[in-house]
Amino acid sequence: MKIRLALGSLAVAAGIVAAVFLTGGDFGSPLELLPLAAVLVAPIGVLLAGPGFAALRTALARGGEDADVRGLDAAEASLEAIERSLVLGAAMLFVVQLTDMMKNLADKAAIWPNLAWAMAPALVALVGREVFVLPLRRTIAEARAAVTEDGAPKSAPTGTAPVAPWSAGRYAAGVALVLLSVLAFKPRAFLGWLFVDAAALVLVAFTALGLLLAGHRPGTFARSLAALRSPGASKPALGAARRAFSYYGTALGAAATLAFATGFVFLVRDALDRMRAGPNLALMFVSAFHCLAVAHAFVLPLEAAARQRELMADR
Repeated sequence: MKIRLALGSLAVAAGIVAAVFLTGGDFGSPLELLPLAAVLVAPIGVLLAGPGFAALRTALARGGEDADVRGLDAAEASLEAIERSLVLGAAMLFVVQLTDMMKNLADKAAIWPNLAWAMAPALVALVGREVFVLPLRRTIAEARAAVTEDGAPKSAPTGTAPVAPWSAGRYAAGVALVLLSVLAFKPRAFLGWLFVDAAALVLVAFTALGLLLAGHRPGTFARSLAALRSPGASKPALGAARRAFSYYGTALGAAATLAFATGFVFLVRDALDRMRAGPNLALMFVSAFHCLAVAHAFVLPLEAAARQRELMADR
């Protein structure tokens, strides 16, 4: 399975490289492309912080033949986390590059190259999805069909299932890896305090807080985290935790949408006032970055871990 994934990756990469060179284009120096690896590093951080690697290792070994039904479910939950991480990572890096570009519009000739660089992470994310997520999802589906056709689906006890126990240390390391991957993409933007904007931070914080106060009972986060940390948590408790973490992601998305819309409305209103363009653009893009960063690095691993544990639970 690992060899097939490697060969498939090489084939897709060769197709892209050949197509670009046949059009007369080029990729530039390999060192210049290195920051794009941040898109592929972030899913590793998400898995480290949340579901772990054990389920995917089992699915990769002999095409999932050694996995039971719950093991395949756990692997699919990990794949979902990887896929969402690729999407969120590409969106984050797009916002980072676009925000940096908006702050440096003096060089008109650099606008189009900067815009292309902002969209490059999405291309890398698409390649990652096609050469890893889709083939492995196909392998899992075939392994599940084979188990079902046997007439006696294997279902190992929960204690032997390939799910790593959630830990605060592993979570902190994974979150740090996700955030460092973003920092490595454009260090200059962060070292220049580009993403420190009081208006954006206040609007995002209060909007998210309002949604959490309105949509959650007191102690929901503590109960959700306790269920995630408990080896014997019940399926309903883990389902409640998964829904709670999912709502946090929804709240962050709503906060980003509201902040972006607010900034856009005032950008249009003050279109003739150049002094207002910077603050309004910051409200739009800086707020979106912070919401994406929190959702990607902090919330997604928790939701993915709860989802995987929920699938593996007996009751």
